[in-house]
Amino acid sequence: MAKVKIGDQEYIINYLKLGEIKKILKSKTEKKLDNMDSTSYILAETINKFNPDAKMTIEKFDGLVDIIEFERIQQEIMDNSGLTKYFKVGVGEK
Repeated sequence: MAKVKIGDQEYIINYLKLGEIKKILKSKTEKKLDNMDSTSYILAETINKFNPDAKMTIEKFDGLVDIIEFERIQQEIMDNSGLTKYFKVGVGEK
């Protein structure tokens, strides 16, 4: 069981099952999110999967994550959930 620290809070992150990944991707597509929001959505939904009390939304996630820490947080969540097997890390703009 891995933990990722965002601000003062630690969230548990474990490997997602393939069905859970597909569900997140389907919801992301249905919501027609842009590249930035889809990244926040995937990370927030992964946090919610293992921390239901977090009730993480795109807005809440974006409000908690400092731009300086974003890359670290994204990498930790992606690595610890297994999402790096399905996605290339990055937000599309630099």
